[in-house]
Amino acid sequence: MGSYELINKNVVCISMLNYLSGIRWHHNGDYFATFRSERERAALVIHRFTKFESQIPFSKSIGSIQDVAWHPRKPLLYVACKQSIRCFNLEKSKMNERYNVTTNWVTRLDLHSSALNMIVGGLDGKVCWYDMDLSHAPYKTFNFHSNFAVRNVQFHKHHKYSHLWATCADDGKIYIFYCKMFRDKFMDPILIPLNILTVNSSGKKQRHRFLDIQWHNTQPWIFAACSDGVIRKFVSK
Repeated sequence: MGSYELINKNVVCISMLNYLSGIRWHHNGDYFATFRSERERAALVIHRFTKFESQIPFSKSIGSIQDVAWHPRKPLLYVACKQSIRCFNLEKSKMNERYNVTTNWVTRLDLHSSALNMIVGGLDGKVCWYDMDLSHAPYKTFNFHSNFAVRNVQFHKHHKYSHLWATCADDGKIYIFYCKMFRDKFMDPILIPLNILTVNSSGKKQRHRFLDIQWHNTQPWIFAACSDGVIRKFVSK
């Protein structure tokens, strides 16, 4: 499942039995989850860093895991498989919620810091916005990436920029969005595309893709990993 080795006071090595598809840290920095897309019980493992402990939360396979996201305050884990998104209560070891999926293959998901909204990207280029207080179905679906696979969707985690979120895809574009949510659940959120960042110039025949994006912790800057082997930083003017 995972063996820990203390390399020095700053480095811990965890040896896993198989390759990993992704790692997701909990906001408090103590827990993190590792996952792989294989259909097996040990495809998802929860690790506790301070105690050097690992555990498998499920007694059987729940599907081909594509991504996971932690609830910022509760012991809840959102798990995205190819055709499903489910919320599990790790403390009670049971499923809390199941969300309807309209994309043909889920690739990534992310949860807003308020835990009231979720964004989901798909292999068919769709990006879905969920108002989790309102419905288990997407509130709005965007298709700006025009059938190109979405590689990441991400909210900005800093409270000052929590109204920003972004998507990247195989079309070589990053879409930056503005979102405004209201405390009154009967008022619809405002979702506006702000900017389009590209890696391809019109004069070049070779087209590159964005493989991943990551917001800066405290600034409205975004880092992007591209298929040309370069990591680019985009900043606000």
